[in-house]
Amino acid sequence: MIGDENKTLSLLAADYVSAVERGPMPTDTLALHASAAGVWEWDLRTGSVTVTERFKKILGYELGDPGWDGPWNDLFDRIHPEDVGEVLADLQTHLDGVWPFECRCRMTTGRGDIRWFRLTGQAEWGEDEKVTRVAGTISDVTEDQAIEEKLRDSEKRFRRLFDALPLGLAVTGNDFVVTICNDAFRETCRTEELSFLDEPLRVSLRETGSYGPAERMLDLGIEPLPVEIRGFALDSKQSLHIVEDISERKEAEEHHHLLQRQCLNLGRMSGMAEMATGVLHNIGNVLNSLMVSVDMLRENQRTSAMVRLEKLLALIDEHEDPREFFISDPRAARLPQFMKAILMRAAGERAHSEGELDRIQDLLAHLQTIVNAQQGIAKGGHQTEDVRPKDLLGDVLLMAHTSVSLYGLDIVQHDSTIQRYEVQRHKVLQILLNLVVNAVHAIHDTDVSEPRIILRSSESGPWLVLEVVDNGCGMSHKSLGRLFEYGFTTKMDGHGFGLHNCAALAQGMGGELSAKSDGPGKGSTFCLRLPREQVAPE
Repeated sequence: MIGDENKTLSLLAADYVSAVERGPMPTDTLALHASAAGVWEWDLRTGSVTVTERFKKILGYELGDPGWDGPWNDLFDRIHPEDVGEVLADLQTHLDGVWPFECRCRMTTGRGDIRWFRLTGQAEWGEDEKVTRVAGTISDVTEDQAIEEKLRDSEKRFRRLFDALPLGLAVTGNDFVVTICNDAFRETCRTEELSFLDEPLRVSLRETGSYGPAERMLDLGIEPLPVEIRGFALDSKQSLHIVEDISERKEAEEHHHLLQRQCLNLGRMSGMAEMATGVLHNIGNVLNSLMVSVDMLRENQRTSAMVRLEKLLALIDEHEDPREFFISDPRAARLPQFMKAILMRAAGERAHSEGELDRIQDLLAHLQTIVNAQQGIAKGGHQTEDVRPKDLLGDVLLMAHTSVSLYGLDIVQHDSTIQRYEVQRHKVLQILLNLVVNAVHAIHDTDVSEPRIILRSSESGPWLVLEVVDNGCGMSHKSLGRLFEYGFTTKMDGHGFGLHNCAALAQGMGGELSAKSDGPGKGSTFCLRLPREQVAPE
């Protein structure tokens, strides 16, 4: 292996020859001697190899120990068999004049262990362009090699993780040219270019260090692909760009919106059904009052004074000649008094019937108002009327008079001096009439010595307050908590529509309906609060 320049030479790191062997050192040689490297020189003309003490120590020999002093091929034999080929190839390339010699290889030291070394060298050519000598250095880089191997392992693990991420990732320089990207980026974008990175996003990245998240449509030729993109600067020279395929998310959002629209339609249909239930409930209240009035008229008709008049006529008809009755029948003398009593009773019955007919007329008018109001709601109408609160309570008293009288209840109206208000009168009447009917039932179900219902109106800041108070059966705290739920009722024959509908009506007018009770047997108070919109007083 030694002597012929055409043969491949094994070069190992060294320091130049020691000062004792070589005399005074040139400046560059002195610098090498002061370094951590060992220096060697191989003279191809004589075949001699000269090394420094540092060279020997790096190879595992102590100072003063003669150690290795053999021929060049003994040193070459220390190179690990797996690294020999690479060292030879690098050295031959240098001897061919391509570039300086430098390589890393494993070598067996004087201690018998294997370590990593860095070898450098420079050849010198004579006038005949043949190599005359080679000199270089050797350094122990075992620790550096271990660190680099760990870094390479870490880089491999990072790369595997980088490629395994489901999000598309790409790293670019300041020119926005992709230097590295993962598989997800290639699969999503079908390219290794940032085709989605328009000028506004680039400006944002330059000025703020980030951009996004932003949605873009990638033109992939078949159909556009929706993606979400974001990016941020890694340092002054590199930036990371993240691309996510959001087509499934968009489909899910569209499906969600479809379900929302279906729910809205179902809710609207449910609301219409609930409204219809409320309308039927309110109509039922009015019809119940109408039935009571009709029953009263029927009872009055059954016991009317006209029945007695019919008996008188039958008595007279018992005589073939009516004059005979007035002449010979002693009962004829009491006839004027009897006729007067019949007339007086007939007058009372007429007044009572007229009152019941007036109430029936009012109830029918309210019934018509309910129907018209629901038609108005269906058309989006919310007509208001200028009313006095005391007139509202008076109308409720008139409508509920028959039911209240039937149960022998005392109903009292307490009015305060309140200005006129713009309210949706028909809705307020529906609520109050429902509350009064409930109060009547609450008292009827309780043994109360002085049954009483109080209607009162007042003002509380910006609110008009209308209250219905009864001393009936009251409610538990648990019932109060569910009182306005749809379908909740405490009545054996109830449906749970009335109060729920009343609360919905109050809310629709911008107000609220609440209830309170000190407990079972202690009565209840229902409070309707409406925002006041004052009208100039008369």
